[in-house]
Amino acid sequence: MEGFAITHDPSLDDEDRFQVYMGHFPAGASVQSIWHYAQNINSHNMQLFDWGSDTLNKQKYGQDTPPIVLLNKITELPVAMFVGTSDDLGNVTDTRWARDTIKSAGSAVVHYEEMPGGHASFLIGKDMTWVNRALELTAHYTSHEFNAGPSLY
Repeated sequence: MEGFAITHDPSLDDEDRFQVYMGHFPAGASVQSIWHYAQNINSHNMQLFDWGSDTLNKQKYGQDTPPIVLLNKITELPVAMFVGTSDDLGNVTDTRWARDTIKSAGSAVVHYEEMPGGHASFLIGKDMTWVNRALELTAHYTSHEFNAGPSLY
């Protein structure tokens, strides 16, 4: 896990803080969430959770396979993306694709920022100033009424 989560760049990440977080792993993430992430990687799709059988998927979704999430249907819900340039789990290529796919449908992407760091740098990074920008965006967009738009699948 350590190779994917932390950059091992002492100028970016606080390795002592990383050890504290890993002492509580996977707190905050269920096994199902981790499994769902693995399913998306293996299927090369962004899709809802695969319940492992046609019968269960049909019960949950009305079809044999999990529905694909259609990012191009995100049209009104504001999306802010903070991307670590050394993130192996949500890499720059994939996040740029997601950003461009969402943007192709309109102006839902209200903020996109690439910054030095890996996946865990958002929790253990030495520079946490991005949090201020995220809080400002949250405050701005929660003061407005937004329609979540159509179903994403």
